[in-house]
Amino acid sequence: MNKKPNNKLVRSLAQNWFDPRIEFCERFYLSAVSQLPDPATHHDVIRHVAAFLNSAGGYVLIGAGKEGKLLGLFDDDFRTPLHYTHRLSEALRKSLGDASMKFIDVRMVRVSSEDVCLVTCQKSDNPVL
Repeated sequence: MNKKPNNKLVRSLAQNWFDPRIEFCERFYLSAVSQLPDPATHHDVIRHVAAFLNSAGGYVLIGAGKEGKLLGLFDDDFRTPLHYTHRLSEALRKSLGDASMKFIDVRMVRVSSEDVCLVTCQKSDNPVL
């Protein structure tokens, strides 16, 4: 996880949207339909992260739609990059446990005028539930 994600990596992931080691999630906090906090949207991201931890690893890109279209996080209760990554990291820690966090890296990346969140997952030593 020493590799610092940049917009070149995110663009490459978006172009390879068909790769099974990449999941795209439009949002983490708010429903795209109701614009309200949504546990199902929240759970979807956590489920993808857990799956990557329990398999060969992968990437979850939040702020991207189907086929890797970069949408940004403006409509997902985005305040600042630090605030967003902190809230996401704490939600992952609470759901997946402290031990899993050493296999997860959460970073904000700016691509053109959009901020997206890249969650990099390495294979965990132990099953993550």
